Parts: sequence; C-alpha cells; structure tokens
Amino acid sequence: MSAHINLYCYCHVTIFASQSCSSRPKDGRGGSLLSERSMNRIVLTAVLVALGRADNASATEEYPPLALLSRPGSSAIYSHGPHSIDAGNWTNRIDFCPPGNYVSAVRLVYEPYRGSGDDTGVNGIQMQCSSPEGVNSSVLQSAVGPFGLRWTEWATCPRGDFIFQYQLKSEGTEPGRDLVAMTNILAGCRHPRSTAIGVTGTVEPILPSPLSTWGDHQSLARCERDQLVVGLQTRIVPDLGGGYDDMGMSDLRLMCD
Repeated sequence: MSAHINLYCYCHVTIFASQSCSSRPKDGRGGSLLSERSMNRIVLTAVLVALGRADNASATEEYPPLALLSRPGSSAIYSHGPHSIDAGNWTNRIDFCPPGNYVSAVRLVYEPYRGSGDDTGVNGIQMQCSSPEGVNSSVLQSAVGPFGLRWTEWATCPRGDFIFQYQLKSEGTEPGRDLVAMTNILAGCRHPRSTAIGVTGTVEPILPSPLSTWGDHQSLARCERDQLVVGLQTRIVPDLGGGYDDMGMSDLRLMCD
C-alpha cells in the first residue's frame, strides 16, 4: 500500500496521516469553507481508498496500460514539474493523426473566470493534424472536463511546420487556494525534414485574464530528433460534487512518431 493517500479536497494535496486538508478561505476565486461534515466525508473517503473499497480508488491508475493504447513506433512525452497536480483519470484511449500526418495547431476549451465561484481553468484540448503539404486532416480530441464552455482560437505553427515539443502551464498545490490545475500549453514547431532542435515558431493559445496569468510552465518535453507529435491523451478530474474543489484537465501526454 502506498505510504500516502491522494484525495480530492479543496487543496488537492497529498494527505499524510499526520496532516489534514485545510479549509479554503476566500481569495476572490473560491466558495465557502469546508464544513465539519464535508471534512468527515473526505476522511472517510481516504480510508476507503486506502483499503481499496472506494469507487475512485483507481482514479490515478492507467487502464488499459499505455503499451496497449500506443501505435507501433510511437513514444510518449510528458511535461511535469513542481506545479503538477496528481489528480484525475487518464482516458482509456489515445487519439492519433492519420499516418504521415502531424500536429500543426492547438486550441483549448476553458471555463470563464467565475469570480467568487469555484474556477476550473482549462478543461480540454484539441489538436489539428496536417499533411507535410499543409492540408488539414483530422482533429484530435481526448476526453474533456465537464466545465469547459468556451474554446480559444487555434494557435498554429508556420505552414509546413509541426509541433515537436511542449510545456504545460499548471497551478500547483498551494494551500488555501482554489486550484485549477492546467492553465495553458506552450508548444514549439519545426519542419518535418529537419533533425535540428531549433524551433521555427512557438504556439500558445490566448486565454482571457485573469486565467492567462495563473500557473507556471513545467518541464520541457521534446520528441526525438526524427519525430513529431502525432497523438494525445488527456487526464481529467471529474465533477466531484458539492464540498470539493473541482478542476478540469490536470495532465496531458503527447505521442511522437
């Protein structure tokens, strides 16, 4: 059994036996404080998860395994860092571009700023697949969170170039804050016949303020020199119901080929 228990609570932090989840004070981005009844429910859920008896005990497990979802020859890259949040469910599929096509553009779906309500930030992502001749084909979209209401405009690589690296922008586990997890993505483009690491352009969807100011960029994840991004898989935090801090999209895995 793991030495710690991952819970959904207002802080979405990892709780140890000697700690408890703190209530969330008003900071202009949240709702009411946790009641004693809600705290008791959180503690009970933690015990059930530890015993393997709660419905969401496998919330952070991957099934089917990544190897069964991947396309032959593809490899996964991740952008993680100190502000990453370990919460939510990985979808049970990976969306891939058609063979010979690569990702050339990206856009996000988000929940607009709610002021005194519970914000969830970015809830999902779409990526445009294109041929080396610049002809658009399919649009990739994995699972989307329940609170996404508005899409950004497409952020597109220079014609004939494709995404090969990315950084997630996330808001980490800050005690006392209304957390939103993922807040944006910054991606780099290059030409498919180039094996150099040099970036020919960067793409970053434009989000409205104050969402655009939240979070920090995580580690840079990059495909191998002869690969470009061809697929994606998302990790989504479901609607947790009243008394919990909802988030939207918590993580993103990109596939290279």
